Amino acid sequence: ERARGRERNVTERTPGQVEHRQPALDVHEIFEQQPSTGDRCTFDRLLGLAQAQLMAQRFEPSLQTLERLLKSEPKNTDALKLKGDVLYFLAREPEAEKTLVSALEIDPKHIPSRYALARIFYQQSRFKEAVDEYRKIIEQDPSYYRAHDNLALAYAALHEDTEALRHF
Repeated sequence: ERARGRERNVTERTPGQVEHRQPALDVHEIFEQQPSTGDRCTFDRLLGLAQAQLMAQRFEPSLQTLERLLKSEPKNTDALKLKGDVLYFLAREPEAEKTLVSALEIDPKHIPSRYALARIFYQQSRFKEAVDEYRKIIEQDPSYYRAHDNLALAYAALHEDTEALRHF
């Protein structure tokens, strides 16, 4: 009896009392939903899907999901930052950099975008630019230890050992 209730998305709580549950959406149903401006729930679900695709190293599907999201909210810095990450993992670094710069033009205080941009600069051996970005992060949030660690590494790469030691 209880198993049949689950099949119909109905669970008996006590005799005579029935609770109806909303079935969980699968990935295909989430992707088929069309986000519209102001539809926060669908947007958040699709952003979560894109993050899950990225974590599963399914970069192309993640990029498709993000591009779809950005059609409805082109100035969403979280989606832009995630798109920058996906492009970086696809070895499309110039596009990743451009996307992250766009996010920072919208919100100069968006630390995750700035951190991702600094990481790209560091990976490309553009250490002076990485230093500038890490310093901006630390100005905004002095307790952000990862920015201190990476700033120290960038200074060390520039052979500025005294500065590097200040941040280790």
